[in-house]
Formats: sequence, structure tokens, C-alpha cells
Amino acid sequence: MDDIHSVRDETKIPLLIDKYNAQLEEYQQVRRTYCNKIQTIDARIKLVTIKKQTVCIKNGGHIWITHHEDGMYGEEYTYCKRCEFDK
Repeated sequence: MDDIHSVRDETKIPLLIDKYNAQLEEYQQVRRTYCNKIQTIDARIKLVTIKKQTVCIKNGGHIWITHHEDGMYGEEYTYCKRCEFDK
């Protein structure tokens, strides 16, 4: 009864559809739960990052380091030596 191609009894099709709908709802709920957890973790990461940068600023300020990537099209990037904040 798992394979739609093997369903010969038309009355069983709605049952199979309902079964798949229930499975989909379950997976969607799991996905929503994990998405909410990820959003919470992202918010915490942002908060801790801001706190780290604030400590750096209040204790002498950022110490900026600039690097150039090798190569003809190497980009320049700047970051704080202490807290790794990048411009």
C-alpha cells in the first residue's frame, strides 16, 4: 500500500493520501522546530559577538590589521587583532 502504482482499490487512495499528508505535516513541524532553534542560536551568537566587540572598544579600541590576498585580483581585508571584528 506504500506505492501509489500498486493501489488497485480506489477507496484506499484517500487513506494513502492522508497518510502522506500526516507524514508531511510531521516533517514540516520538525523543520519549523529546528528553524526556530537556529534562529535562537543565531541571536545568541550575535549578542555574544556584540559583547566581545564592546569589550574591545571599551578597553583601548580596536587594533586594525589590513591584509592583501595574493594574486593579481587579491582583495584587501581589515580586521581587529583582538576581537576579530572585520570592517
